[in-house]
Amino acid sequence: MSSLGYSGPRSEDQEPEGAQSAWHRAQSVGSGWAGIVPSCVSPSSPRPFLRLRTADPQPPAPTGSRARVLRALGPAASAPCPAPDLIDRAFSRFRSGDVVHLRKLKNELNVLELWYGVTYAFKDLSLSCAAQFLQYFLEKKGKHVTIVVGTSGDTGSAAIESVQGAKNVDIIVLLPKGHCTKIQELQMTTVLKENVHVFGVEGNSDELDEPIKAMFTDVAFVKKHNLMSLNSINWCRVLVQIAHHFFAYFQCSPSLDMHPLPFVEMVVPTGAGGNLAAGCLAQKMGLPVRLVAAVNHNDIIHRAIQRGDFSLSAAVRPSLASAMDIQVPYNMERIFWLFSGSNSQVTRALMEQFERTQSLHLPKDLHSKCCLASASAVKFPEVVLAAGLTPKIPEEILALERKETRCTLMKRGDDWTRMLRATIEDLSRKRKRGPRRGPRKQHGKAPPAI
Repeated sequence: MSSLGYSGPRSEDQEPEGAQSAWHRAQSVGSGWAGIVPSCVSPSSPRPFLRLRTADPQPPAPTGSRARVLRALGPAASAPCPAPDLIDRAFSRFRSGDVVHLRKLKNELNVLELWYGVTYAFKDLSLSCAAQFLQYFLEKKGKHVTIVVGTSGDTGSAAIESVQGAKNVDIIVLLPKGHCTKIQELQMTTVLKENVHVFGVEGNSDELDEPIKAMFTDVAFVKKHNLMSLNSINWCRVLVQIAHHFFAYFQCSPSLDMHPLPFVEMVVPTGAGGNLAAGCLAQKMGLPVRLVAAVNHNDIIHRAIQRGDFSLSAAVRPSLASAMDIQVPYNMERIFWLFSGSNSQVTRALMEQFERTQSLHLPKDLHSKCCLASASAVKFPEVVLAAGLTPKIPEEILALERKETRCTLMKRGDDWTRMLRATIEDLSRKRKRGPRRGPRKQHGKAPPAI
């Protein structure tokens, strides 16, 4: 595990740098993965954000916390829309009315359970909100988008669930065939709605990102087909995740009357680094937290934080947590920008060097507890059994085994970029011919239940 911190909050009367500009694009390499952050997020006093907690004698519900954080971020955070109503709608299908739950363990350790959404992973929290915002503005403007998502396990199913059946959205998901758990894969391939298109790629999650990045660098193609991503490169994902950290702090902090406010340590399971970047942004907003990035054998973030070594290993090492099996955590670009003092030139130079050499040595100056539970154990029954426990599998998970599946294979050696572009062009042609008529013929069957 590796810790992240910053030099300290600003004084309350100091104007945040860049506040005159609503957005900053952390300019990166020509790979299509430049991160978006609002320029007005700079170190500040945490006191203004205490109103998120002290306005009500009860700890704010996660729904209210998210709406308040959106407002606290100011005009850079959201366009005029009924955000609280959309957030309530986004969480209406969660299995817990509290949306998330803090479970207190021994030795002042707490676990923030973020997996009460439909697909049993924390990605449901941000993606359900992002989808509601997206559909609100699409309907208002009479527009259509095609979403392209690469997944290592959980993002794909949460993204599909958030937009399946939407008339103004098509979604294409690339999953790493054989690198997800059986349940994760079935959560994607058993959704047979007309607007859902799933590809199984014979490669790992970093490899399947390559055709997606190549496609997004073609600006004319992206504009022609109105393409977008719902991976955590999408700012809305990170914005909503900031609320996780505020909510956890309000629940864990022993006192909010102390000066200075007490620090809370948060352990964040980390793959591409979106939730970690959200924690860093919350920290920059003044939230007194110490962040600990928890990784597996794919430890590029650990090496970057501990030794300044941001370089690729020989290969991705598969683990029981496929969502953490990532060698290129693209949200580190946002983190580099935040901890370099919002220096775009430094960030761009670092990312260009990494793109050229796959290796980077970071400059020296860049260089109570809460753990975030980012997915439910029901998605990993083999791990539960290996621990000597008996998994309790909900009926909706068991039912996946009996459902029909649909997935197009991208074989190693195929031109994945060409296949992806051809699918997008076909979707655009079908839209021009008119609305969809009736369900599409389904292909494939679920594997037999074990």
